[in-house]
Amino acid sequence: MEDVLTENPPPSRFFQEDLNNFVPPPESLPSPFIIFSNPKPELPLRPSLLIIAISSPSLYIFHNLPSKTLLGSLIMPEVPFSGNTMEPSLEDKSCNIYSLSSTDDKNSILLVSVQLPVSPERSNLVSRLLIGQDIIPERVIILDSIQSRNFRGRLSPDETLAAKLETSAEKKATTHTGLVNLDYFPSGSVIDGLSASLLSRCQLKNIRGTLVISWPEFGPSVIRFVGALLKKIVPSLNVASVNKDLEKNSSRTDESWCNKPNFALKTMRLEWPSTCLVGEEVYHNSYEHKVNLVVFSTSLDGLFLIYGGKNLNRPIMVINPANRWSQTLPLARIQLEHCLDNNKTEFSPPGFGKDCVTGIYKLVLLHNINNTSSCEVFDFGAKQWRQVVPPPPPNHRIKHEHASTFANGWLYWFSQDKTMLVAFDLHMEIFRVVPNPIIQASSSSSSVEMSMRSVDDDRCLVWISEINGDGMQHVWRLTNHNTGGALLKMGKMFSFDLNKVTSTWFDDTNDPSSLLRLEAISKNGGNKSRNFRGRLSPDETLAAKLETSAEKKATSHLVNLDYFPSGSVIDGLSASLLSRCQLKNIRGTLVISWPEFGPSVIRFVGALLKKIVPSLDVDSVNKDLEKNSSRTGLKKDTWLESDLYT
Repeated sequence: MEDVLTENPPPSRFFQEDLNNFVPPPESLPSPFIIFSNPKPELPLRPSLLIIAISSPSLYIFHNLPSKTLLGSLIMPEVPFSGNTMEPSLEDKSCNIYSLSSTDDKNSILLVSVQLPVSPERSNLVSRLLIGQDIIPERVIILDSIQSRNFRGRLSPDETLAAKLETSAEKKATTHTGLVNLDYFPSGSVIDGLSASLLSRCQLKNIRGTLVISWPEFGPSVIRFVGALLKKIVPSLNVASVNKDLEKNSSRTDESWCNKPNFALKTMRLEWPSTCLVGEEVYHNSYEHKVNLVVFSTSLDGLFLIYGGKNLNRPIMVINPANRWSQTLPLARIQLEHCLDNNKTEFSPPGFGKDCVTGIYKLVLLHNINNTSSCEVFDFGAKQWRQVVPPPPPNHRIKHEHASTFANGWLYWFSQDKTMLVAFDLHMEIFRVVPNPIIQASSSSSSVEMSMRSVDDDRCLVWISEINGDGMQHVWRLTNHNTGGALLKMGKMFSFDLNKVTSTWFDDTNDPSSLLRLEAISKNGGNKSRNFRGRLSPDETLAAKLETSAEKKATSHLVNLDYFPSGSVIDGLSASLLSRCQLKNIRGTLVISWPEFGPSVIRFVGALLKKIVPSLDVDSVNKDLEKNSSRTGLKKDTWLESDLYT
């Protein structure tokens, strides 16, 4: 499968049709339907006013209205009932229909509380059910919130705003009974989702319809505003009890009572190079209870996984924050069969990687039930889950609290036997047990904690950190290039004495055993190995060059080196300087060398400079190099490395 996110040309990564190649085909879902209570009312219902609450403030008000009668519920087959309470709750994923008066009354009023998520693809079906089929209202009022991403202008979280959109029938009406004088939603701003579909349905059926959108999305001030608005629309509405409950809850330290989301996904745009924030947009909110908060994976090609930790009821979601694309995956077999017995199931964080042979992304789910391990893989090429046979080795159970690490087509987990790692080949879909080279390399078996990361851009290197009983943290660089999945030690990069680190970095000031997590590596000067197309040995000295057109045309050349190989990349200041020479038609040469530090490459560069500038005195450099090379009590190259890592 073509890697639609990283293959050239770059613009293809943002085409929606390409992103659709990355998701399973849409399943044929059953249509939503309405279940009415007993005795079933005579259909269709013909209320004089239908009020549909979508925003958090309106849902809070509807929930706390004392005099309302439950008529029925709209059912979305794809929304599970798990987690809903017997009595209506703001945390339920439901869509209830209430009546404020007898359905036989000519002035009857119906209320609809939409607390369940409605995807854009399902909005039209829901709109048809609520308007024009079983319910044919004379007038419709829709209450929703302004989405900051769709609003053209600046929105302050401390300022309450409201605006409206109307159908043609409402605009032509001679009376606007009960509606306050609201400005129209400003031109250039956008309304989407269910509220837009409902208003379009009113327009299509020539029904008087008004969409009222308010800001902020939650909070006491906007609840009072919407309550006063509803009181003007329906003077008989009893909002006094709502205001009392609002005053009582306003003193609470948490804001879950007003349906404030517990987490939100937000994109932020920074101005380069000042890094000033020039814009931010919230594009996904969750109102679930804090115990159900989600976990984010590390990034792979700009993609992230969102999953429910130990909550098996939550589907796994893949998101691309760059363009706010997301896709919810179907539930795996383990989620369907064991969603009610989480305590009996060890559910490790899902592994996310890419088959380096086919380019297909794959998601790996490991779990242990009654001491029996099994594995499922979601293949983004086949767009389905499948069982892995044979399962993980039973005598090498993984540590389920640790997330996997992806490197060069393999996923790695720590085994409960700390001398071993469990590896999974994403192409062959088989497990291997490989030695943990760090424990084998260590002369002491006192490692008390380890973590594994893959922070290199090409995902071909693994970094393992270990803490010994003496409080020292060591960081090792490993590779699995052409090893059949085994990790080989390339060398210890650096060490930290955690006893000397500020104690406020750790929860327990008396036991500095928490790992400093390795997130990125920055090196000063030299060519980055991640930019080089080929194998680089730390014991081999290499050099190459790049030249401007003026230098190539010259009859004499100062530097006799091979050209930097095609497919490799030069970036940063050196690339900028060479580009400047090209722009000014100056003879310019960029010499890049490997390794990035060490006596051998220093001698090589010194000899090169001596050829370029024969009068250059490099003897003193060589003497100093010899003197430092013979220093005892120092690890190799530590006298050269002190400021290379930040």
